[in-house]
Amino acid sequence: MIIQLVTYDIRVILPHEINFEIFGSLTFANICRLTAVSKRWRDYIISMKTLWKNLDFRVNKNFKVTDKHVKFYVQRAQRENITIRSIFFGESSKLTDSSLKILRKTMCHQLSSLELM
Repeated sequence: MIIQLVTYDIRVILPHEINFEIFGSLTFANICRLTAVSKRWRDYIISMKTLWKNLDFRVNKNFKVTDKHVKFYVQRAQRENITIRSIFFGESSKLTDSSLKILRKTMCHQLSSLELM
């Protein structure tokens, strides 16, 4: 007897509007984790530009946001033509002036909220 494992991809089965509601209710950290599920999921999530408008790094206090992370997400936003509206950094962030310079140089006119704790 052969058992066949059937897998379903919810982003293909469900309508785009429902997918948007599901992905839109997730935290930024969870969205980042979902990009590692598969290349298709990564491409799908990156193509949903509204998910990337608010980058919230406050969720995981053990995660230390560095200048490298800021540069990575700002460059990704530019490459994918995504407008980031707000960025929130947690208490454990390790940012230097170079992060603020990156934000000022590339996104100063687009950001409506920047919160450093």
